[in-house]
Amino acid sequence: MEMHPPNVVHPAPVQQTVVQTVPATQVVIAEGRPQDHFGCALFTCLCCFWPTGIVALVFSCQVSQKLNDGDYAGARDSSSSANLWWKITLGIGIALWIIGLIMIPVYYFVILPAAFLSSFL
Repeated sequence: MEMHPPNVVHPAPVQQTVVQTVPATQVVIAEGRPQDHFGCALFTCLCCFWPTGIVALVFSCQVSQKLNDGDYAGARDSSSSANLWWKITLGIGIALWIIGLIMIPVYYFVILPAAFLSSFL
């Protein structure tokens, strides 16, 4: 057995503290430029039903004007209105085509022959 002199102080084990800083998590929501839907609005105005197609074109043109003025909320609203109106115009155009495709044969095969026969009676 080994003996130590009585006045010798043994060093205590060294305790280390490590401090790490963690960067805060940042969430960045980047909104893109709102679509103007100009192509769809122009197509439906020319090919489907022009009265509501003009409304879609007006809202479509407002998108870029409001973006240039820095009104991003207004541009987003105009974009969604243009989107709504060209879809309404397309629906009206499709409905008119369907009605036309039904009415033309009815006219030629039912109404016109009945009028022709009634002129002889």
